[in-house]
Amino acid sequence: FMEPNSVLNGLNMRWRKSFEENSDSIANEGLYYWFVSFPGVWCQFIRSAKASHVIVRRFQKLLRPDQIKCRHPKYYAEAICVSEKHLSFVCKQVLGHGALSLINQSIIIESEQLLAKTSMPITEIAEKLGFSNIGVFGRFFKRHVGLSPREYRTKGNGCV
Repeated sequence: FMEPNSVLNGLNMRWRKSFEENSDSIANEGLYYWFVSFPGVWCQFIRSAKASHVIVRRFQKLLRPDQIKCRHPKYYAEAICVSEKHLSFVCKQVLGHGALSLINQSIIIESEQLLAKTSMPITEIAEKLGFSNIGVFGRFFKRHVGLSPREYRTKGNGCV
């Protein structure tokens, strides 16, 4: 991201030039007046966009394969000091998916990796990824991948 002041200065110069070239344009005059009269609104908008990206980056760091500890957005929201609702809103705004969807995607990617590249028992994989038992993990995996973990491993997707 660029600093808010440099963005504002750049916009100000563009609008000033545009306004000088098309001074009869009512829309240009209105935009320029609004921009000059309310620069705080622009700064706040730019800062909030920057803050959203910081929150998403922190969240993504917690979703690294070795960091996955829980399947609930509340856990991650508390870890980065925001509300669960705000975390989901920001994720959807920045990445196009809610927090729960991103958590599920990370868990599926990690479980596919563990099934494909290790001989770790499925019960251990389920435990490592925060599932209470193998049945819950199996249903979760099948719902997202279309195969049970055992089928996934034996069909060649994850042969060790």
